[in-house]
Amino acid sequence: MKYLLALSVVLALLLSGLVTVFILANSFGWDAQLYCQAAALDRAGENPYLAQNFPGGLPWLYPPALLNILAGLCASPLHFAASFPVIYLAITLLSLFAWQPGKDWLLALALAVSALAGLAWSLWTGNLEIFLLLPVSLAFRDVRRARWQAAAFWLGIVAAIKIVPLVYLVLLLLAPLSGRQRLRLLAVGAGSFLLAWSLLSLSRPDLLLSYLLQLSGRLPGQENPAAEFGSINHPAFPFLFVTLFGWPNDLSGWLFGLFVGGLLAIGLFGLAWRCFAPRLQATDRQVFFFSLGFLLLSLVMPRFKPYTFLLLAPALFELLRPLSARWKSILLFVASFPLMAFYVYYHWLGLRSTLWWAIYSQPLALLACILLILVAEWRRLSPLRPYARTP
Repeated sequence: MKYLLALSVVLALLLSGLVTVFILANSFGWDAQLYCQAAALDRAGENPYLAQNFPGGLPWLYPPALLNILAGLCASPLHFAASFPVIYLAITLLSLFAWQPGKDWLLALALAVSALAGLAWSLWTGNLEIFLLLPVSLAFRDVRRARWQAAAFWLGIVAAIKIVPLVYLVLLLLAPLSGRQRLRLLAVGAGSFLLAWSLLSLSRPDLLLSYLLQLSGRLPGQENPAAEFGSINHPAFPFLFVTLFGWPNDLSGWLFGLFVGGLLAIGLFGLAWRCFAPRLQATDRQVFFFSLGFLLLSLVMPRFKPYTFLLLAPALFELLRPLSARWKSILLFVASFPLMAFYVYYHWLGLRSTLWWAIYSQPLALLACILLILVAEWRRLSPLRPYARTP
């Protein structure tokens, strides 16, 4: 079975290379170009949060102090808008080391570059989301070491850059601690968020009001980020039902999808807790449920962009690490499916109207991975099988 895993890793890496070549051969990096435009506008004394300052582009959406950092990145010698693919690959490899993959380093590499097509989308768009991969990876590292306060700190940093990940702080309640200690963990995460957010936002009072208005979509002439609905650029799981049943792509479809997704996530987590919690050793239990909770929360988030799926790679790796080579091979194949869907969708343009499965390939693959992981874990912990991790 080790040969099967090696073949799966090779195929995943080849598929990642094929899609990367396809991306680099076409127009790419518009978000990176927009960021450098925003930094240039800021230096010129104009407001980068106003959409009218960007001909044909979206406005700047992040905390204002990041513009100061981008001003340096976009200047010589880095020229961020042109060099970001190399920078993003370096960040991915650096994050991989934080996973401490050991003998599973090839599996970790394959997941980092292929899982759920997250890296492909990051390379295509040039979005800043990839900078969150490192603190997310460090959070998983610290959970494995039972350093929950450090994990809370990193989760707060992630949320300060993009507000939506603030919901991941609820996973701190899974820490094997007393109720009071868990509340302290939440306080650490919230304090880390507030401190980082203050440094990134309050340090630029000239742009603070525009940033706050942008968060609520109240700037004149600007598209409201909270009003985006399902599409290839916003393939969140709650919108899958809109496409499947032909409902209007609006708030009503989103609410129903969120309701169904929420019930599914709660049911799967509860089932896993009942079946696996008593049979997992302490360290493995906290890593398993933290990782599973991270995936389930991501599955039901109503705002989840295609490049955001990159952040799920550490959780997938932690859940695949103890499985047999056969299950690792199967799950790596399923996790790489969105890469194939990406290539089909953008290579054969005439088929787009029939490719709903390609539009939502990322949440579909994520759901399939979650279900397969639960089956694999059930088989691994079967009373007829030894507990020891499979090499």
